[in-house]
Amino acid sequence: MSQSVNLLVVRGISCLLLIILFLGVNSSAQTKKKNEFHPPITKQELKLDSIFKLYETDHNMYEFLLKRPGYKVLPKYQLLFTNALTGAIAAAEKKTVKANGGYEEGEMSGIDWNLICAQDIPDHYLYRTIKQNDSMATIGYAWPKNEYNKGNTVATYRLVKQNNMWLLDGVACTAGYHFNMDPIKPMKKFNKSKKSK
Repeated sequence: MSQSVNLLVVRGISCLLLIILFLGVNSSAQTKKKNEFHPPITKQELKLDSIFKLYETDHNMYEFLLKRPGYKVLPKYQLLFTNALTGAIAAAEKKTVKANGGYEEGEMSGIDWNLICAQDIPDHYLYRTIKQNDSMATIGYAWPKNEYNKGNTVATYRLVKQNNMWLLDGVACTAGYHFNMDPIKPMKKFNKSKKSK
């Protein structure tokens, strides 16, 4: 009788250890995956992805952000950006245009920059939330790995919650430009032929 009880105790302890081991490995794998770049998952990553997708097709958004002559203010932009961010971008554009002697038709008179911090547009974007709380999220984005890049961070963005909406509030490109946000270190292994300011 005591041997069968001992056997049950040993089996019970073995099962418990296996469950604890499984939960530990699963938790470790989830933490690792969370720290890797992935398709958008969180509300904040999904919002940033939707802004990028809109940026790809809405050419007025570029003019709006830079406050270039002829830009239009569309109501949808108020659901995307904070005034602090648009003000910082417009101020940098104004300063650059002034330093270059004003606008010239067909010439790059202002800052040579865009919202996705790259010349080309990838098929899709990958994200990694760096830090987050109830009112702020900092997110890095990368392109899928290919022959031109190693899947490193292209830019970092800050989103803030205002009036129950997540708005883009800061941009820091690894190529150097940063608006309403501290700069980030340049990528180490980045093909310069694909690099854009």
